[in-house]
Amino acid sequence: MASPGVAVLLKELSAVIQDANAMIAKKESIKELISFLEGIKEVLDRELGDLRMGEGAASACAALTNSVRKAQGMVSRHKRKRRLYMIVWLRVLNREVEEVVRGLENSLAQLQDASSSLSENSRSKLDNLISRMKQTTYEVPNAEEDETRNLLDLDADSLIVKFSTDLGINFERDRELLSRELRYFKADISTEDKDELETMVEELLSTLACENSALLQTDNEAIPSFDAFECPLTKQVMKDPVVLESEHTYERNAIEEWFRTCREQDREPTCPSSGRVLSTTELHSNLVLRKTIEEWYQRNVAFRVQSVVDRLTAVELMQDVDGALDEILRLFNENPMNKWKIKSANLIPKIAKIWSLEGAAYFRSKALEVLDRMAVDDADNQHIIVKEGFLRFSVRSLGSKEDEEKANAARLLYHLSTSSLEVCEVLGTGKGAVIHLAGLLASKDHDLSQLAEKTLRNLEQVESNVLEMAEAGRIQPLLARLCEGPQETRIRMASYLAKRHLVKSQVKLVAQSATRSLIAMLPGTLEAKEASLGVFLMLSSLADNKSLLIEAGILPPLLDIMFSIHSSVNNRALKLKEWAAEVVSKLVSSRGSWENASIDAEGTTLYSEFVVHNLLGLMAHARPDWKHTLLQILTGMASSPDAGEEACEHIRSGHGVRICAVFLSETSVDSHRLHALRLLAVIAPRLGPDIVREFHGTEMAARLQALLRSTNTEERAAAAFVLGAIPMTEKEVSQHLEPELLEWTLTTLASLKDSKRGRSHTRLLSETIEGLLGILLHFLRFNALSPPATLRQHDVMTLLVNELDRQGEFVIKHRAAMGIKCLSNMAASLCRKPELPPTTCFCFRSRPGKLSCSIHPGVCDPADSVCMVEARAIVPVLELLEEEDQGVQLAAMEALSTLLADSSNLRGAVEELCRVEGLQKILELFYGLQKGELQDRTAWVVERIVRVDDLAKSLSVDTKLFKALVEAFKFGSATTKALAQDALTNLKQLSGVSAGVRRKK
Repeated sequence: MASPGVAVLLKELSAVIQDANAMIAKKESIKELISFLEGIKEVLDRELGDLRMGEGAASACAALTNSVRKAQGMVSRHKRKRRLYMIVWLRVLNREVEEVVRGLENSLAQLQDASSSLSENSRSKLDNLISRMKQTTYEVPNAEEDETRNLLDLDADSLIVKFSTDLGINFERDRELLSRELRYFKADISTEDKDELETMVEELLSTLACENSALLQTDNEAIPSFDAFECPLTKQVMKDPVVLESEHTYERNAIEEWFRTCREQDREPTCPSSGRVLSTTELHSNLVLRKTIEEWYQRNVAFRVQSVVDRLTAVELMQDVDGALDEILRLFNENPMNKWKIKSANLIPKIAKIWSLEGAAYFRSKALEVLDRMAVDDADNQHIIVKEGFLRFSVRSLGSKEDEEKANAARLLYHLSTSSLEVCEVLGTGKGAVIHLAGLLASKDHDLSQLAEKTLRNLEQVESNVLEMAEAGRIQPLLARLCEGPQETRIRMASYLAKRHLVKSQVKLVAQSATRSLIAMLPGTLEAKEASLGVFLMLSSLADNKSLLIEAGILPPLLDIMFSIHSSVNNRALKLKEWAAEVVSKLVSSRGSWENASIDAEGTTLYSEFVVHNLLGLMAHARPDWKHTLLQILTGMASSPDAGEEACEHIRSGHGVRICAVFLSETSVDSHRLHALRLLAVIAPRLGPDIVREFHGTEMAARLQALLRSTNTEERAAAAFVLGAIPMTEKEVSQHLEPELLEWTLTTLASLKDSKRGRSHTRLLSETIEGLLGILLHFLRFNALSPPATLRQHDVMTLLVNELDRQGEFVIKHRAAMGIKCLSNMAASLCRKPELPPTTCFCFRSRPGKLSCSIHPGVCDPADSVCMVEARAIVPVLELLEEEDQGVQLAAMEALSTLLADSSNLRGAVEELCRVEGLQKILELFYGLQKGELQDRTAWVVERIVRVDDLAKSLSVDTKLFKALVEAFKFGSATTKALAQDALTNLKQLSGVSAGVRRKK
């Protein structure tokens, strides 16, 4: 059995609901209140009827009962009120309803907290009720705070038009219906201004009953102004006439200014007309005259409005239209209340009909101004303007060369955008509207740009407009919805972005604003994944965004999509795996923060064994059209200076070389073959032995050599790069490389010799030449594989010397220098013994006046020589010592060392170096070297040079050389220390150095 408090509450609820439903005129706020009350009663009937409540629940129930009684009092006050009363005092009514709803809301919250035995269903219903109450507001747009004063300030005709509009009555046809509503209103009045309001209603009823009312007259004559209407001071018709002590009437503002002037001139106040000195400046309103002037003015306003209608209906001259529009603007400026009469004249369709007439451009700007004045705070006019097609006209005028027309169009569009969402949607979809408005944002006219900005903000309420703005380059509203909207909206916004082509600055803005929101969508539904990944495909293409995406945590969800969706899932899900892989491939395509990023809580890196092996495993199950993406990811990892070594080791342990070999077959997809070649080219310097091992028992070597002749330039370059980068023994070269490959390589290099001058190098050309030089070195390192006839036929030494001239190509220069070294090592065995004529002295070499090479024990033919001297290779090689790359410098020293290899002819070699000024370059390099392979090789050369006695004598006073040898002796490698010691011995300085070292110790 319910407690007494609950029973009373249920009884009170039933009564107030019954009374509210019985109200004569129910506004929306009352209907919503009824809904809340019925919801409360439903819960109480179900839950509390048979429950006894504790102290807290009883207190909450009492508070709820008080709130219900307040609702009852409010309903009782307004129960018998008619429509017009409820319209006029709607703000008061809504304020009372809102106060009641807030009380109900607080009481329900207390009751919910105090009643622990409520079922989940009822608790959910109460939660819903309280939430709805919190979200409910009761605003009245464009309403005045003081409704009574607002009504009393209007003249009778304006009130008739206003009430007719509010009630939806045509006062010309339904005068009796309007009169009945006014009588109801008079009976309903219960405010402290009752007397004034009743007088106002009586006046309205008289006006409606009077056939001669200015509002209802249909004659076509205007009543001229009377002298009594004009102020003696301003000579203008008075608006607020006042009477002085002298019984003369003036405009209030004018006479007040007159009195102020009298005071400033220290004169007694006088009557301007009579000159009489006034004993008082007290002013009294001339109500009779004011009423008469208002009647006269309203009569003439009606005539003037009708005159405008006539001129716009029967257009004969453009000047008639222009004059009519001027008259409308004057009416607006004279009195804001004239808008009611202008509205009743239904002018907007008439303006629309004359818009397309020839010569309409003459009054277009003025017509837009009129329409704008009619649209301000008037939803009816706004809808009519839209219906008549003025949106299209206004948008066109935004592109006008006339500043005034453009400004009037912008103002009209702004006021239309303050209307309903339907109008905003129509406005946004108007052809070119958003584009024109977005263009005005950059206008030098600040007011115009602000109008455009405010209009666009209003249009942002409609989603289709947000998309139109994005088309016009204004993507901030779209990003706001993407970051803050509900899931469905975010998916739509992301899907839209994924299909657009954005400029670089917009791509950066999307990344900065929405990355985290997009990442949050990746674990969601397939639709959310698809939309988000589509955007990330675009964002990851910009290098500036990569670090931002990685730092925001994009890698874990991407890998989850790649590795967690199985091949049995539908094609749509598989496409997501492909897209995720493509985003990862873009992120790792260049060095960045991905090397240090973790993909899980344990700190696992992207290039870990787990990830690399999974990528390799995916290739066995992935669809053919995205295997190349997986290869791209591995290529990016292996290319990294920081992660490359570890990534290559995991590729090796995951049998990555073998997988790449499979893609080299003739039947493989072209893109797969190319990307497999690129991966092999990257890993070849580290995994060269593994690649060579894969040659055994497979056709991999043969396929690589076949690809050297591919029509695809990239394939050709990559195949050459791979074959040139791997280390091979003599046996492996003879076993896996075709014998004719040497001659083909030399021929191809010769065909490319002119590519280095006259135009910039391309990446593919550089890779091709690097690879071909590497292949050539495989043969040159082993004399048995380098037929002298072939070398002479192709003038290999000259070909290699030419390659030393490539600017910035360090690998090419290094390999060319190493090739020169190999050829120079062969020179001694390839030179022929001199054939001396009987009368010739042995002092001459093979050239005119010479019988042998200065380096080698025989004749080196300049035409086909592998000798550095005869091929004039020494100077180009010496120039390599000035390169920044130490690898190139070391290769140059290796080549120069071959000149000094024969101890029996050191003098000749040193003299040759001196002749080309090479000795000083070698010494300059040695002075600045630190411990390392280059210092070892250079120390060897220096030691050989100082074996020549007369040269050692001259160098013994070189303090730089002495210091460099001492440093090498102290800090160099074991090899360098021994060489430095020998050199110092030859320079007769060893004893001094040893003593210095002992003293230091």
